[in-house]
Amino acid sequence: MKKSFFIIPISIVIHLCIVNSVLYVLTPETYFASYNLLYYNITWLLLTLGANFYPTERKEKFATNLYQFLQVITLYGLCFFALYGFDTSGHYSLNYRALVFLILALCLTWYRVLFYWVRLKYRMMGRNYRNVVVVGRDNNLKRIRKVFDQMELGYRYMGYFDDRSSPSNTYLGKMNDSFKYILENDIDYVFCMASRLSRAELHALITFADNNLKRLKIIPDNKEIFTRSMSIELYDAVPVLAMRKSPLEMEYAPLIKRAFDIFFSSLVIVGLLSWLIPILYVVMTLDSKGP
Repeated sequence: MKKSFFIIPISIVIHLCIVNSVLYVLTPETYFASYNLLYYNITWLLLTLGANFYPTERKEKFATNLYQFLQVITLYGLCFFALYGFDTSGHYSLNYRALVFLILALCLTWYRVLFYWVRLKYRMMGRNYRNVVVVGRDNNLKRIRKVFDQMELGYRYMGYFDDRSSPSNTYLGKMNDSFKYILENDIDYVFCMASRLSRAELHALITFADNNLKRLKIIPDNKEIFTRSMSIELYDAVPVLAMRKSPLEMEYAPLIKRAFDIFFSSLVIVGLLSWLIPILYVVMTLDSKGP
């Protein structure tokens, strides 16, 4: 089992520890009141689950999903302030609550910075890497090599296979030799240049990857029409280049979205409007000159 398997569970635990520690230290009077403790934790888990916050790609950097991070922090802030619609004790002023949330947001941001910094240093030491080979050589090889050569992404490029011999020190042999090499050298990712393989060779490589639990990435022909927003989908045995599926197109997305809409709307209605509307009514009544 790869050690990176534990990154997501550890990140969840650390985030919850940060949330609970800040709120316990700065708002002890309300932290244990009623169901606040459950509210703080469940709200964070629901928001991050709904936003697909934790699954990360190996090539992800600090700024990759920064907008998503800010979105989660903003939504959690709305939930945080909505909770105080139920609080009639007056333990903390609005300014103090805003300061508490600002400290919480800074702590979560600091952990994000620290996480990517530690991961960068760890990978620069040659740890947490994945062995990569390329089968076939065309004009895309140099471009994909630039990705592999970024040490912070954790790829270890072993070389390429192609039926055209080459004096390059990264040339590993004929394409038929790749199967044995992949098994003997613990290769994690196999990138395949579709332009250099026949239909039978491509099918054999796909079958080999499936049977040996290797991650196969197929790089289409260089037609200069592909963008990062596209992905390859399999229709029976036909690979089709399609636009990347959005989160709302997932099978479970409508159910999660509906549950989140109901949950968040209820929070706003009960936690915010329940006390804001009476206040507005009183202000409007006092301001009105009457009939």
